[in-house]
Amino acid sequence: MNGSYDYKEAATYLDSRIREAPLTDRQQKAMQLCDPPSYQVYATEGVDSYRLRDASNMDGTEALFRIRGILCQKYLPPIHDLKGCPPVAFMKQQVLLTTFKPGTEFQRYLEILPDFFNMFERLLPGEVTMPRVQAYGEHPALLFYNPYFSHIRATRNLKTLNLLSTIDPRGILAKNKPQHVHYTEDNKVAYMREQRDEGGVVRTMTTNPSRFQNGDVVEVVFSFVAFPTKNKSFHVALALRELVLLDDTFRMKSEIGLQKATMPVLPLKRDRVYGDTDEETESRKEIIRKAFWANF
Repeated sequence: MNGSYDYKEAATYLDSRIREAPLTDRQQKAMQLCDPPSYQVYATEGVDSYRLRDASNMDGTEALFRIRGILCQKYLPPIHDLKGCPPVAFMKQQVLLTTFKPGTEFQRYLEILPDFFNMFERLLPGEVTMPRVQAYGEHPALLFYNPYFSHIRATRNLKTLNLLSTIDPRGILAKNKPQHVHYTEDNKVAYMREQRDEGGVVRTMTTNPSRFQNGDVVEVVFSFVAFPTKNKSFHVALALRELVLLDDTFRMKSEIGLQKATMPVLPLKRDRVYGDTDEETESRKEIIRKAFWANF
């Protein structure tokens, strides 16, 4: 984001998108992160982790939640080289979301998240560390991520998948990954964008992850996942599942404004593609004739 970015208007627009009524009660519940007691912590079979499910759903389907914010930092595919990257086994798809006005709807996310974290702390057999609220300048922010690879031993029930060309177009990750990790369904992140058709109907369509830029208003679909760490302890993460582009107009306007601000103002000059005109040639000939006869 640059100096031309309209932080206030973007935050106001974000608030309106958080408050809007989703299509179903279930979507409303997921969007507002409400009613933590209606969820239960469960252990996943064949995948070393603990997650949340809706208490009314007994089949072990992982509960998904939605948070909307302004994208302020990102580390997303496609991966074209490994320069400056951490070891491949530890690389992540990650985004940082914030807002730029205090007391907004985004603040409610920060207030209710600890209630979900405490569910893991009460039930897991060991010390539990929670994700910290990050800072983007003076603004609170939330970090969501998903590793490109999982440890095979910890995900023994998950099938190994091939990386998509939108993620690893040159095969760099596939060639350089260690043998003890693999790419699975649990590592997949769906990248989507909203599009309004001629009839005004909003549809969600697949998009390339390279389209997301800082300053975009986005929606993150995530799940709570507690991973085992050293010394029989656990870390709760906000696991990135889907990233949806809601609006990029504020960012695009700021880029146009920056171009205008840095554009030089110069006097008009025009070069010629072809030689002199006939009029200029005759004028030059007349000057030469006068100079010639002046010598006699």
